[in-house]
Amino acid sequence: MTTAIAENDALRLVRGEHPDPFRILGLHRARDSAGGVVRALLPDADAAWVVNAEAGTETPMERTHAGGLWEAELSMQDRGYAYHLRVQHGDHVSAVEDPYRFGSTLGELDLHLLGEGTHLRAYDILGAHPFVMDGVQGTRFAVWAPGARRVSVVGPWNVWDGRRTPMRFHPGVGIWELFLPGLTEGAMYKYEILPRQGPAFLKTDPFAFRMELRPATAAMVYRRGAYDWSDAEWLEQRRATDATRRPMTVYEVH
Repeated sequence: MTTAIAENDALRLVRGEHPDPFRILGLHRARDSAGGVVRALLPDADAAWVVNAEAGTETPMERTHAGGLWEAELSMQDRGYAYHLRVQHGDHVSAVEDPYRFGSTLGELDLHLLGEGTHLRAYDILGAHPFVMDGVQGTRFAVWAPGARRVSVVGPWNVWDGRRTPMRFHPGVGIWELFLPGLTEGAMYKYEILPRQGPAFLKTDPFAFRMELRPATAAMVYRRGAYDWSDAEWLEQRRATDATRRPMTVYEVH
């Protein structure tokens, strides 16, 4: 098999520099046939297969770039199914959902309002939200980084490697987003940002709903509204108190 993508695209993918990974990764129509082709970036895999669980079939993938780009050609009848990957690392083989087979999680109205800065519930869109897509449990991520060349979600679950999970960019809005199947509540994460100039750097999520205990700085996937508040007594006291006749404490931060 020969890869159907340009060498420059492959090189930018394995280096973590490609601005549009969804154009390459995932399931696409094959250039020279009526079938399909699945591409995945698996830098340390020893072998990989595309699995059609409904039909009980597996298609072996071929490494098409030394940096860890894998590819498998599918027949026409196979190209429409909800596949997953089987990946081998040494003696360990695991089933992996491919984040690049899923579509966008953001609607046009949300993108429009975020782009013009008038979204009144940006916290419902930005940040990390446990989410079910096509019947698969995972987490959807979204962050505003209009000046970035590439943004990835990273954490201990992908050895903090920004090459593995680059996000989808929405031009004109500045939003990067990605649905990560299998990543559930409690997972730690940050964003790895590759700027227009200079090296990539890590940044925590400004819309995170939970953080590691200081001095650690990673955000944590957390379902908004899940926290069990215990301040009912204080809230009742506040309602019964005339705040204008009480001492006031002023805090200042820069």
